[in-house]
Amino acid sequence: MAVNIVALIIIIPLVFGIPILIGLYVYRDSAKRGMNAPLWTLIAMCGPSLLGLIIYLLARRKNTYTELTCPNCSTRIDESLVICPTCRTLLRQSCTVCGTLLQQGWNVCPRCGTDVPEDKKYR
Repeated sequence: MAVNIVALIIIIPLVFGIPILIGLYVYRDSAKRGMNAPLWTLIAMCGPSLLGLIIYLLARRKNTYTELTCPNCSTRIDESLVICPTCRTLLRQSCTVCGTLLQQGWNVCPRCGTDVPEDKKYR
């Protein structure tokens, strides 16, 4: 009798706890990647023997997770964007001579060596 109670104390959290933890992870990760979070959470939690989680990990969008946001409207943006697609805020400057996109804080264009004018620098 005591063995059955101990087994239940161990098995019940595993049976219910692991799918809940998987669901939390998948929901947060898929939402950050711009995917359908409720659908992927349902797939990951209901799949037998972690199959749903494995399917999610194989199918999730690569390289779409970003913490960068537009300074004007706070929309999540990709680091390669020049202009925010939501509010059209200029995110990166380009060299006035060769057109190379400049990173924040650069004082000189790495392609042609032209100094970045003070009024074009952004920090």
